[in-house]
Amino acid sequence: MMREILERRCAGLKHGNQLFKGVSAEHIHSMAMRLGSPRFMLHDLRKLVATVGEKLGLSDAVLRRILNHTAPKTDVLHRHYVGLSEADVAGGLVAIQEALVGLMADARQAV
Repeated sequence: MMREILERRCAGLKHGNQLFKGVSAEHIHSMAMRLGSPRFMLHDLRKLVATVGEKLGLSDAVLRRILNHTAPKTDVLHRHYVGLSEADVAGGLVAIQEALVGLMADARQAV
């Protein structure tokens, strides 16, 4: 779902242009609040993705790759030997996305 939205948004960009150029975290936050969102920080969205991924049972390695975090120094296996690509985490990202879409639908029905 997000890939389709981003591809559609990027389709009209000229070579070298950036989709989010000049968009600050404060600007995104302000736009969301105008639409009725409670006050939040962008880091809260990362926490939400991590929490949903954990509840879905995604591995720590997959969640670290999704969040672009490195393994702790004591975790030699994941720090030096395990390397996950985008394809390796795609299923996890789709599962998180579907769970979030379901949560939004539930919230709309409750209103």
